[in-house]
Amino acid sequence: MRFKNISPAGALDLPLLGRVVEAGEEFDIPTDRGQLLELQPDIFEWVDRPAGEPTVKELQAQLREAGLPVSGTKPELLARLTVAKDPEGTSE
Repeated sequence: MRFKNISPAGALDLPLLGRVVEAGEEFDIPTDRGQLLELQPDIFEWVDRPAGEPTVKELQAQLREAGLPVSGTKPELLARLTVAKDPEGTSE
């Protein structure tokens, strides 16, 4: 996954990479670690996001509109949204 540091704080020490990431810098990170950065959309922008792939921020907005909790990992948010859209589990 490729991310960009968009933090208003500027350069950040990123232990997941073991180095400082400069303000505006784009960097590559393994998917398992990138999923953690995706949970911080105000600090890191996912720059190589596949078309149609929702961001955590987008999922949180949809859950907020539905009056549902917005915390959790991306898979948890997706599952919560799926259940909310089809509570009986009837769609294929």
